[in-house]
Amino acid sequence: REREAGFLPTIPENVSGDDILGIAAEDNMLLVNLSETFRAAIEAAGPEKEALLCYSIVNTLCLNSGMKRVCFFFEGKQAETIAGSLYWGGEFMYNPGM
Repeated sequence: REREAGFLPTIPENVSGDDILGIAAEDNMLLVNLSETFRAAIEAAGPEKEALLCYSIVNTLCLNSGMKRVCFFFEGKQAETIAGSLYWGGEFMYNPGM
């Protein structure tokens, strides 16, 4: 129904649950470890879709877990930039405006 209504997925189709390598909670922050495939999919999506992709994950995780912040890792390491519009080396907070 969402596609029929014109809503498109923010997560690239080549990404699957297997690309979520781990999630841990530390205080009020989720530490999310994603695969290199996931990082490459963000890069391929381009800078114009990067923020929407990121915050669709952050907002969903925060709303469903009660956590306040999310920190991303890719294959166990933080990336400073991926597609060029966001700094991934820090923490992301729930953003209802996204």
